[in-house]
Amino acid sequence: MRILFISLGIILLSILIIWLWGSTLSSTHKVEVQQTIRAPINRVWEVMTDWQNQPIWRKELKSVEVISPSEFIESAKHGSKIKFTVVKSVSPQNFELEMSGFVQGEYIATLSDIDGITKVSATEIVTQTSSFKRVLSYMFFDLNAFANEYLLQLKKYVEQ
Repeated sequence: MRILFISLGIILLSILIIWLWGSTLSSTHKVEVQQTIRAPINRVWEVMTDWQNQPIWRKELKSVEVISPSEFIESAKHGSKIKFTVVKSVSPQNFELEMSGFVQGEYIATLSDIDGITKVSATEIVTQTSSFKRVLSYMFFDLNAFANEYLLQLKKYVEQ
């Protein structure tokens, strides 16, 4: 019985420590990334905003369910789902998406044409309200690497 209480105490203390650690971490994480793509701006825009076909070139996606022209749900291969809502769309210069579900936040993409080459600038702002999710994100998820990988996959697909 004593071992049970000690084990229970260790588990509760661990949960408390993780919760306290998570409460000291920022709830919002923001990254800004850029990529130059050797393709016309309209082509890059077309690929980026074709929600249904993104699993073709984004290796982490299992599927995308388009609910309406302004709403879709991404299902990752590891099981998480994120709902996106188009907040703003000015073709082919920029779009803004709001995220909800597994993560909350926003994604802002700006495209510019430089002599037939497209420069994509993206800002991703993720908010984790749960202390436990903040700790897990801090330990196991690199938002900067994720945002850069998205643009690298986009570049590779569009330039092929």
